[in-house]
Amino acid sequence: MEKYKEYYRFHEISQFKCPRCDTGTLVGDEKNLSKKNTAEYENYQRAHGPDPEFASSRISGVFDCSNSRCSESISFVAESRVSEEYEPDSRGSYDVDYVSMYRPLLFDPPIHIIGLSENYPKFVKKCLNDCFKVFWIDPSSCGNRIRVALEGLLTHFKVPRINVKKKTPKSLHERIEYFKKKYPKYNKYADNLLAIKWLGNTASHRELSHNDVFKAFQILDYVLEEIFNNRTEKIKELSKIIVDSKGKRTTKSHGKPPF
Repeated sequence: MEKYKEYYRFHEISQFKCPRCDTGTLVGDEKNLSKKNTAEYENYQRAHGPDPEFASSRISGVFDCSNSRCSESISFVAESRVSEEYEPDSRGSYDVDYVSMYRPLLFDPPIHIIGLSENYPKFVKKCLNDCFKVFWIDPSSCGNRIRVALEGLLTHFKVPRINVKKKTPKSLHERIEYFKKKYPKYNKYADNLLAIKWLGNTASHRELSHNDVFKAFQILDYVLEEIFNNRTEKIKELSKIIVDSKGKRTTKSHGKPPF
């Protein structure tokens, strides 16, 4: 997912990738969504009459994957409101158009907020999938689960959980410092890991916003891609090949693309 927004148009949701095949996108018909007004709006209508500006409703529906080899079905639950959009007309005035906007609450199976490469450790991928399940409805819980994914990443690199001398659990901060010393080539990612840790800490004490959590996802995505897929080096290699060949076609294989 390239960026987070609180509300999406229907066609924007349709651009999300299928969580099963990660190739197809979500296909659905906005007219087929099940819709029920909220109690708040029903009360408003009884007192003041219908008004699109104050309309709010609960939405549910099902998308299908566009990839015919996958054909996964994805359940969708959201809140909906109406947005006023103005278009200039030929008279120098404006036409008003009312557009339905959707705030997702649930996708099942969950949409992948970041990619899950086959090269990532299994436990980290499991933790991330748990994060995706609650991202839309409970960002603070999601932030805590991202912290668990970070702990799992350090465990993958055999960073101890216990301080042997003190016989006490190592804090996440201590484990990150140990990681820096044990793997000097990954030193440059230490601040990224600390940033995720601080957001995880915050999630334990106050509510995180979706934007806070999305930033943590972006940072973790960068670290995982660099460590397990060596993305930057692969891009440099591809760039060098093109420059050296002056853009001419080459038949030499250089492995899987880094994207």
